[in-house]
Amino acid sequence: MEGQVARFARRMAEQAVLWCAGCALVISGTPAALAGVLLIGVAYARNLEFVHECLHATALPRARANAIAGTLLAIPMLVSFERWRREHMQHHRDVRVEGFRYEYERLTTVREYLVHSFMLRHFAEAARCIARDDRRYRAVTLALAAVAGVALLVHSWVPLVLWLAPLPVAALVHAHVELPEHFGLDGIASTDPLRNSRVIPANRFVTWLVNANNYHAIHHWKPRLPVASLPAAYAALAPDAVETTSYAAFYRSFFAGLVRQRHDDARTRA
Repeated sequence: MEGQVARFARRMAEQAVLWCAGCALVISGTPAALAGVLLIGVAYARNLEFVHECLHATALPRARANAIAGTLLAIPMLVSFERWRREHMQHHRDVRVEGFRYEYERLTTVREYLVHSFMLRHFAEAARCIARDDRRYRAVTLALAAVAGVALLVHSWVPLVLWLAPLPVAALVHAHVELPEHFGLDGIASTDPLRNSRVIPANRFVTWLVNANNYHAIHHWKPRLPVASLPAAYAALAPDAVETTSYAAFYRSFFAGLVRQRHDDARTRA
Protein backbone atom coordinates (compact mmCIF):
# COMPACT_ATOMS: atom_id res chain seq x y z
CA MET A 1 0.00 0.00 0.00
CA GLU A 2 2.84 2.40 0.87
CA GLY A 3 4.50 1.54 -2.43
CA GLN A 4 1.27 2.39 -4.24
CA VAL A 5 1.09 5.82 -2.60
CA ALA A 6 4.79 6.48 -3.14
CA ARG A 7 4.57 5.65 -6.83
CA PHE A 8 1.60 7.95 -7.35
CA ALA A 9 3.34 10.72 -5.39
CA ARG A 10 6.43 10.39 -7.64
CA ARG A 11 4.26 10.62 -10.76
CA MET A 12 2.52 13.71 -9.42
CA ALA A 13 5.91 15.28 -8.64
CA GLU A 14 6.95 14.62 -12.24
CA GLN A 15 3.75 16.23 -13.46
CA ALA A 16 4.39 19.26 -11.26
CA VAL A 17 7.91 19.62 -12.68
CA LEU A 18 6.61 19.47 -16.27
CA TRP A 19 3.89 22.02 -15.53
CA CYS A 20 6.13 24.43 -13.62
CA ALA A 21 8.84 24.27 -16.29
CA GLY A 22 6.23 24.92 -18.95
CA CYS A 23 4.77 27.86 -17.03
CA ALA A 24 8.21 29.39 -16.51
CA LEU A 25 8.94 29.20 -20.24
CA VAL A 26 5.56 30.70 -21.20
CA ILE A 27 5.88 33.55 -18.69
CA SER A 28 9.42 34.29 -19.90
CA GLY A 29 7.95 35.80 -23.06
CA THR A 30 10.85 34.47 -25.13
CA PRO A 31 10.58 32.24 -28.23
CA ALA A 32 10.94 29.34 -25.77
CA ALA A 33 7.35 30.06 -24.69
CA LEU A 34 6.19 27.67 -27.43
CA ALA A 35 8.20 24.88 -25.78
CA GLY A 36 6.44 25.80 -22.54
CA VAL A 37 3.03 25.36 -24.16
CA LEU A 38 4.16 21.95 -25.43
CA LEU A 39 5.36 20.87 -21.97
CA ILE A 40 2.12 21.93 -20.31
CA GLY A 41 0.12 20.18 -23.04
CA VAL A 42 2.03 16.94 -22.45
CA ALA A 43 1.41 17.27 -18.71
CA TYR A 44 -2.33 17.75 -19.27
CA ALA A 45 -2.46 14.71 -21.58
CA ARG A 46 -0.56 12.58 -19.07
CA ASN A 47 -3.01 13.72 -16.39
CA LEU A 48 -5.69 11.66 -18.12
CA GLU A 49 -3.54 8.53 -17.91
CA PHE A 50 -3.42 9.00 -14.13
CA VAL A 51 -7.13 9.79 -14.05
CA HIS A 52 -7.60 6.42 -15.77
CA GLU A 53 -5.86 4.75 -12.83
CA CYS A 54 -8.16 6.63 -10.46
CA LEU A 55 -11.23 5.44 -12.40
CA HIS A 56 -10.24 1.89 -11.50
CA ALA A 57 -9.23 2.87 -7.94
CA THR A 58 -5.71 1.52 -8.51
CA ALA A 59 -3.79 4.80 -8.12
CA LEU A 60 -4.38 5.13 -4.36
CA PRO A 61 -5.56 2.71 -1.66
CA ARG A 62 -8.96 4.27 -0.91
CA ALA A 63 -11.85 4.88 -3.32
CA ARG A 64 -12.48 8.37 -1.92
CA ALA A 65 -8.84 9.38 -2.43
CA ASN A 66 -8.96 8.09 -6.02
CA ALA A 67 -12.13 10.08 -6.71
CA ILE A 68 -10.65 13.30 -5.33
CA ALA A 69 -7.34 12.91 -7.15
CA GLY A 70 -9.07 11.89 -10.37
CA THR A 71 -11.47 14.84 -10.23
CA LEU A 72 -8.63 17.34 -9.78
CA LEU A 73 -6.41 15.80 -12.45
CA ALA A 74 -9.27 15.73 -14.97
CA ILE A 75 -10.09 19.44 -14.67
CA PRO A 76 -7.44 20.87 -17.05
CA MET A 77 -8.85 18.83 -19.96
CA LEU A 78 -12.44 19.85 -19.07
CA VAL A 79 -13.24 16.25 -18.17
CA SER A 80 -15.90 15.20 -15.68
CA PHE A 81 -14.43 12.39 -13.58
CA GLU A 82 -17.89 11.17 -12.63
CA ARG A 83 -19.07 11.02 -16.23
CA TRP A 84 -15.90 9.38 -17.54
CA ARG A 85 -15.99 6.75 -14.79
CA ARG A 86 -19.50 5.71 -15.84
CA GLU A 87 -18.65 5.73 -19.56
CA HIS A 88 -15.40 3.87 -18.97
CA MET A 89 -17.15 1.03 -17.23
CA GLN A 90 -19.30 0.69 -20.37
CA HIS A 91 -16.10 0.69 -22.41
CA HIS A 92 -14.82 -2.30 -20.46
CA ARG A 93 -17.97 -4.19 -21.38
CA ASP A 94 -17.65 -3.23 -25.05
CA VAL A 95 -14.40 -1.61 -26.20
CA ARG A 96 -16.17 -0.02 -29.18
CA VAL A 97 -17.83 2.35 -26.70
CA GLU A 98 -15.59 5.17 -25.46
CA GLY A 99 -15.92 8.57 -23.85
CA PHE A 100 -14.66 11.96 -25.08
CA ARG A 101 -17.30 11.85 -27.84
CA TYR A 102 -14.92 9.81 -30.00
CA GLU A 103 -16.73 8.37 -33.03
CA TYR A 104 -14.32 5.79 -34.40
CA GLU A 105 -16.65 4.55 -37.13
CA ARG A 106 -16.44 7.99 -38.80
CA LEU A 107 -12.65 8.09 -38.69
CA THR A 108 -12.15 7.53 -42.43
CA THR A 109 -11.51 11.07 -43.71
CA VAL A 110 -8.93 13.76 -43.05
CA ARG A 111 -11.66 16.04 -41.71
CA GLU A 112 -12.84 13.45 -39.19
CA TYR A 113 -9.23 12.69 -38.26
CA LEU A 114 -8.69 16.37 -37.38
CA VAL A 115 -11.97 16.52 -35.43
CA HIS A 116 -10.88 13.40 -33.54
CA SER A 117 -7.28 14.52 -32.99
CA PHE A 118 -8.21 17.87 -31.48
CA MET A 119 -11.06 16.30 -29.45
CA LEU A 120 -13.43 18.94 -30.81
CA ARG A 121 -16.60 17.02 -29.95
CA HIS A 122 -15.38 16.51 -26.39
CA PHE A 123 -14.62 20.21 -25.86
CA ALA A 124 -17.92 21.26 -27.47
CA GLU A 125 -19.83 18.86 -25.21
CA ALA A 126 -17.91 20.07 -22.15
CA ALA A 127 -18.73 23.69 -23.03
CA ARG A 128 -22.43 22.81 -23.35
CA CYS A 129 -22.44 21.03 -20.00
CA ILE A 130 -20.65 23.91 -18.29
CA ALA A 131 -23.11 26.41 -19.80
CA ARG A 132 -26.03 24.29 -18.52
CA ASP A 133 -24.40 24.07 -15.08
CA ASP A 134 -24.34 20.27 -15.27
CA ARG A 135 -23.47 19.16 -11.75
CA ARG A 136 -21.00 16.58 -13.10
CA TYR A 137 -18.90 19.47 -14.43
CA ARG A 138 -19.18 21.60 -11.28
CA ALA A 139 -15.49 21.16 -10.40
CA VAL A 140 -14.48 22.27 -13.91
CA THR A 141 -16.82 25.26 -13.70
CA LEU A 142 -15.46 26.33 -10.32
CA ALA A 143 -11.88 25.99 -11.55
CA LEU A 144 -12.60 28.09 -14.64
CA ALA A 145 -14.24 30.76 -12.48
CA ALA A 146 -11.26 30.76 -10.11
CA VAL A 147 -8.70 31.13 -12.90
CA ALA A 148 -10.78 33.87 -14.55
CA GLY A 149 -10.97 35.61 -11.17
CA VAL A 150 -7.20 35.47 -10.77
CA ALA A 151 -6.78 36.86 -14.30
CA LEU A 152 -9.04 39.79 -13.41
CA LEU A 153 -7.26 40.32 -10.11
CA VAL A 154 -3.80 40.53 -11.69
CA HIS A 155 -5.08 42.30 -14.84
CA SER A 156 -3.46 39.71 -17.08
CA TRP A 157 -4.53 37.04 -19.55
CA VAL A 158 -1.59 34.85 -18.49
CA PRO A 159 -3.54 32.57 -16.07
CA LEU A 160 -6.09 31.74 -18.78
CA VAL A 161 -3.36 31.34 -21.42
CA LEU A 162 -1.51 28.87 -19.19
CA TRP A 163 -4.66 26.76 -19.02
CA LEU A 164 -6.26 27.10 -22.45
CA ALA A 165 -3.34 27.53 -24.89
CA PRO A 166 -1.92 24.02 -24.21
CA LEU A 167 -5.29 22.26 -24.76
CA PRO A 168 -4.77 21.61 -28.52
CA VAL A 169 -1.39 20.02 -27.73
CA ALA A 170 -2.90 17.97 -24.93
CA ALA A 171 -5.73 16.82 -27.20
CA LEU A 172 -3.31 15.77 -29.94
CA VAL A 173 -1.17 13.79 -27.52
CA HIS A 174 -4.08 12.09 -25.75
CA ALA A 175 -5.94 11.20 -28.95
CA HIS A 176 -2.84 9.63 -30.49
CA VAL A 177 -1.99 7.68 -27.34
CA GLU A 178 -5.54 6.32 -27.17
CA LEU A 179 -6.27 5.57 -30.83
CA PRO A 180 -4.06 2.43 -31.15
CA GLU A 181 -5.62 0.78 -28.10
CA HIS A 182 -8.40 -0.91 -30.11
CA PHE A 183 -8.77 0.75 -33.52
CA GLY A 184 -8.80 -1.55 -36.55
CA LEU A 185 -8.54 -4.86 -34.71
CA ASP A 186 -10.26 -7.85 -36.34
CA GLY A 187 -11.45 -9.00 -32.93
CA ILE A 188 -12.78 -5.67 -31.73
CA ALA A 189 -16.33 -7.06 -31.45
CA SER A 190 -15.03 -9.90 -29.28
CA THR A 191 -15.32 -9.98 -25.50
CA ASP A 192 -11.78 -11.42 -25.33
CA PRO A 193 -9.52 -8.54 -24.17
CA LEU A 194 -6.48 -10.20 -25.74
CA ARG A 195 -8.20 -9.93 -29.14
CA ASN A 196 -10.10 -6.63 -28.87
CA SER A 197 -7.17 -4.67 -27.39
CA ARG A 198 -3.47 -4.24 -28.17
CA VAL A 199 -0.10 -4.31 -26.49
CA ILE A 200 2.41 -1.92 -28.05
CA PRO A 201 5.99 -2.80 -27.07
CA ALA A 202 7.90 0.44 -26.51
CA ASN A 203 11.07 1.73 -24.90
CA ARG A 204 11.21 2.86 -21.29
CA PHE A 205 10.73 6.55 -22.10
CA VAL A 206 7.56 5.96 -24.14
CA THR A 207 6.22 3.56 -21.52
CA TRP A 208 6.83 6.26 -18.90
CA LEU A 209 5.29 8.95 -21.08
CA VAL A 210 2.04 7.03 -21.62
CA ASN A 211 2.03 5.62 -18.07
CA ALA A 212 2.16 2.03 -19.38
CA ASN A 213 -0.94 2.58 -21.52
CA ASN A 214 0.91 0.64 -24.23
CA TYR A 215 0.01 -2.49 -22.21
CA HIS A 216 -3.67 -1.75 -22.78
CA ALA A 217 -4.72 -5.31 -23.58
CA ILE A 218 -3.30 -6.47 -20.27
CA HIS A 219 -5.25 -3.72 -18.51
CA HIS A 220 -8.49 -4.94 -20.13
CA TRP A 221 -7.58 -8.53 -19.27
CA LYS A 222 -6.99 -7.66 -15.60
CA PRO A 223 -8.46 -4.18 -14.98
CA ARG A 224 -7.81 -4.30 -11.22
CA LEU A 225 -4.09 -4.84 -11.75
CA PRO A 226 -2.00 -1.78 -10.78
CA VAL A 227 -0.31 -0.05 -13.71
CA ALA A 228 3.15 -0.88 -12.34
CA SER A 229 2.34 -4.60 -12.66
CA LEU A 230 1.23 -4.54 -16.31
CA PRO A 231 4.67 -5.13 -17.93
CA ALA A 232 5.33 -8.19 -15.75
CA ALA A 233 1.88 -9.61 -16.49
CA TYR A 234 2.51 -9.18 -20.22
CA ALA A 235 5.92 -10.84 -19.95
CA ALA A 236 4.27 -13.88 -18.34
CA LEU A 237 2.04 -14.42 -21.38
CA ALA A 238 2.91 -16.55 -24.38
CA PRO A 239 4.35 -14.26 -27.11
CA ASP A 240 1.43 -14.86 -29.48
CA ALA A 241 -1.33 -14.69 -26.84
CA VAL A 242 -2.15 -11.03 -27.44
CA GLU A 243 -2.41 -8.64 -30.39
CA THR A 244 0.75 -6.51 -30.66
CA THR A 245 2.10 -3.78 -32.89
CA SER A 246 4.33 -0.73 -32.61
CA TYR A 247 3.26 2.91 -32.61
CA ALA A 248 5.20 3.47 -35.84
CA ALA A 249 3.64 0.46 -37.60
CA PHE A 250 0.15 1.36 -36.41
CA TYR A 251 0.31 4.94 -37.63
CA ARG A 252 1.93 3.98 -40.94
CA SER A 253 -1.02 1.69 -41.59
CA PHE A 254 -3.57 4.20 -40.27
CA PHE A 255 -2.38 7.12 -42.39
CA ALA A 256 -1.99 4.90 -45.46
CA GLY A 257 -5.64 3.93 -45.00
CA LEU A 258 -6.68 7.60 -44.83
CA VAL A 259 -4.79 8.33 -48.06
CA ARG A 260 -6.35 5.32 -49.83
CA GLN A 261 -9.83 6.35 -48.69
CA ARG A 262 -9.28 9.90 -49.91
CA HIS A 263 -8.18 8.63 -53.34
CA ASP A 264 -11.16 6.28 -53.49
CA ASP A 265 -13.55 9.11 -52.61
CA ALA A 266 -11.98 11.33 -55.27
CA ARG A 267 -12.41 8.61 -57.93
CA THR A 268 -16.03 8.11 -56.86
CA ARG A 269 -16.77 11.82 -57.26
CA ALA A 270 -14.96 12.04 -60.62
